[in-house]
Amino acid sequence: MSDRTTTLNHESANRTATASAEPAATPATIDDKERQKVVRKLVALLIILAAVVLTLYVWSVLERHPRTDDAAARANVVGIVPRARGQIAKLAVQDNQLVKQGDLLFEIDPADYEQALDRAKSALGALDQQIEVGRSQDEQLKFGVRAAEAGVQRATAQLKQSEDTLHRLEPLLPKR
Repeated sequence: MSDRTTTLNHESANRTATASAEPAATPATIDDKERQKVVRKLVALLIILAAVVLTLYVWSVLERHPRTDDAAARANVVGIVPRARGQIAKLAVQDNQLVKQGDLLFEIDPADYEQALDRAKSALGALDQQIEVGRSQDEQLKFGVRAAEAGVQRATAQLKQSEDTLHRLEPLLPKR
């Protein structure tokens, strides 16, 4: 037992020597440990925040400018509908070309519209001729009306003259 007692005493002495070799925990060392914990938490939080910001930035760039090695990309597809119908005479863009609002994309063949314009001009000319014919007929009718009015005035004057002659000759005529 004495051997055992010696061993226990020796371990106790080692513990006491080790404990006395370490400085006692002071408030300054506690504050340093807490600061280190806070700094570690802040660094971890900053790393997470930076990762989130970087992820959002990369996502927004790829959304606006998609890239791929195998030529298959997500893209915004916009249907193009002209305000006028017709055959395309000139195509001013190439496949997958970046265009902006207001850029010329294509020209429509004006032949159909020129033909329609010519037809409209012809129809307008025909209507102008009809108007001139109507005006001419109107003038002729007005002249006819004036001639008829003059004829009525002549006939009225002849009637009056005949009546006057009859009234003058009535006393000279035998009575019946």
